Parts: sequence; structure tokens; C-alpha cells
Amino acid sequence: MAHPVSRPVSQYLEATGTTEAFESVELRARVPGFLDQILFTPGATVKKGELLFVIDKRTYQAAVVAAEATLAQHEAELVYARADFQRADGLRATSVASQLEWEEKKRTFQVTEAKVAAARARARQREA
Repeated sequence: MAHPVSRPVSQYLEATGTTEAFESVELRARVPGFLDQILFTPGATVKKGELLFVIDKRTYQAAVVAAEATLAQHEAELVYARADFQRADGLRATSVASQLEWEEKKRTFQVTEAKVAAARARARQREA
């Protein structure tokens, strides 16, 4: 026969739910790429401006080289277009070249200038 025993009993509450940190940060990459290094431990405190990841640079270096090559190509085309337009301009003054030829040369020169400007901007953007 057992006798009742008096002792403290812990109260438990079983409930379904989720827990969430009261402070959290969502990290989003501004550029795509493969990670070379992760420089923090999840859950650790980090300071503003602290480097957290290192992304593989090869993709971006290749993009810079390609942008610089495109710029060089357009600059070479610009040299030719400028000389061609100057020739047409001189010939137009002596009425050897037609107005249409002169306008075509001028348009080619201006379009090539615009291509150089766009390629220069893309090259600067890739370097950033």
C-alpha cells in the first residue's frame, strides 16, 4: 500500500508555436557570384561596415576586360569615322562629294562617338 507524498511539482505548458529573434538582419547580395570566403559566424555580432563575404573576382575581372576591349574597338572605329568625315567635309567644300555622302559620313561619325561614350560608361561601371 502506498501513501501519498507531498513535494513540489514543476508545471509544464505544451503548446505549438514558433520562436523568432527580436532583432535580425537580412543579408542580400547586390551582385551575383560565388563566395570565396565567409568572414563571420552566424549568430555573432557584427559591426557596421564590417566585411562579411568575399565574392570570386574572376567573373568581374573578365567583365572589365571585355568592356575595355569593346571600348578600344569603338575608339578605333571612331578614329576611322572621324578621318572619313573630315575627308568628306573637305570634298563637300569643293563640290566633289554629294550632300548625301557628307550626311552619311557625319552620321557614322556621330554614332561612333556615341558608341565610344557608352562603352566608356560601361567600362567605368564594370570597374566599380
